[in-house]
Amino acid sequence: MRAIDRRILAQARRDLTRRRRRPARWTLVDEQHLWKLALLREFVRKQGWGRFNTKSTGVAPGVKLGSWVSSCRSNRHLIPPWLCEELESIPGWSWNPLREERRRRLAVLREFVGRHGWAALRTSDRPGGGTVYEGVALGYWVSTCRHQREDIAKEIVAELEKIPSWSWRPVEEAREDKLARLRAYLETPLDRKRGPLTLEELEMLGEWVREKRLAYAEGRMARWLVAEIEMLPGWTW
Repeated sequence: MRAIDRRILAQARRDLTRRRRRPARWTLVDEQHLWKLALLREFVRKQGWGRFNTKSTGVAPGVKLGSWVSSCRSNRHLIPPWLCEELESIPGWSWNPLREERRRRLAVLREFVGRHGWAALRTSDRPGGGTVYEGVALGYWVSTCRHQREDIAKEIVAELEKIPSWSWRPVEEAREDKLARLRAYLETPLDRKRGPLTLEELEMLGEWVREKRLAYAEGRMARWLVAEIEMLPGWTW
C-alpha cells in the first residue's frame, strides 16, 4: 500500500469511529472495504461521478474500484450495514444509477414536450446528436428507445407511453395520416372538396404531394409507398 493510501485509510478509520459506525467486531474484510471506500471518496471528491466507470475505474495498483462499487450495488443486502451507510453518505451515490438516469431523462423529456411540443424534438441515431436539453441528449435517447423497444425496461416503456402524443413510429404514423387525409380528400365530391380540412391542412397536403413526386422522380421512394400512393383515386406522377 502506498504512503498516500495509508494516510487516506488512517483518516477513514478516524472518521468512521467519530461517526460511531465502526462495529465492535472488525475484520480484515471490513478493513478492505474501508480502504476502498476511502479511495472512492477521494476519487469522487476530485473527479466526480461523471468520470467513474464501474468496468474500468482503478485508482491504485491492483485495486479495481469500479468492480468493487458494482459488487456493493449488486450485493446491497449482503454487505455490512456500516458500509451501506457510508456509501449513502457520499454525495451523488446511487444504488441503481442506470435506473435513476433513465428517470431523469424521462423527467427532462416530459418538461421539453410540455414546453415545446414533439414537433421541436429532433431525433438522431448518432450518439449525442439531435436535440440536447438540460444536458440530456434527448434526440438520441428517444431514437434509441424507439429502436430498442423490445429490449428496454418495461417501466420505461410504460412511462414513455404516458407522455401525451408519444409514438413508437412517429414517421410512419405521420405518413399514414397524410395518406389517409389525401385519400379522403380525393374521394370527396367536388362540391364538398374543402370538407373538414382547413386551408393550412390543404397546403400541407399539397407540399407533401410535391415532396413525394420529387422523391419518386429521383428514385428515393420505397416501393411499398409507391404502391400505396398509386392506389389513390386519380393519382398521377
